[in-house]
Amino acid sequence: MKKSQSLILMLLVGMILCGCSTGREILTLKNLSDVQKQNQVGIDKQDHLFENLLALARKGNLDKYRTEKDFQRDFGAPILNKFIDDKGGKLDRWLYRYSTKYFDSPKVYVFFDEQENFVKFELAEANEKSGKR
Repeated sequence: MKKSQSLILMLLVGMILCGCSTGREILTLKNLSDVQKQNQVGIDKQDHLFENLLALARKGNLDKYRTEKDFQRDFGAPILNKFIDDKGGKLDRWLYRYSTKYFDSPKVYVFFDEQENFVKFELAEANEKSGKR
């Protein structure tokens, strides 16, 4: 009788410990889900800002944005920026595109001089080389 009681007790303890572990794992999965939802909200917001920029670029209507601050205020931070050599000196080239479409996405390149003033932009439609504006 003692052997069967200790076996039952061991089984109960094992089930309880497994249940606690599963509870922690479920909580971890829930937290991961919450983080993914927050990330998706950020991606959706950035993509919406890019769509606004893309519409203006397609119309050739970016002249009202004169500085880096103007662009960041209305379109957020660029996906990537890189300093490049140009005839007139160095330019800061900003890349805007959809957040998760790396290759098959239109791209807008915005160029600023060393004083952070807007110089020009280039629009590259999906599967196309950049077109200067």
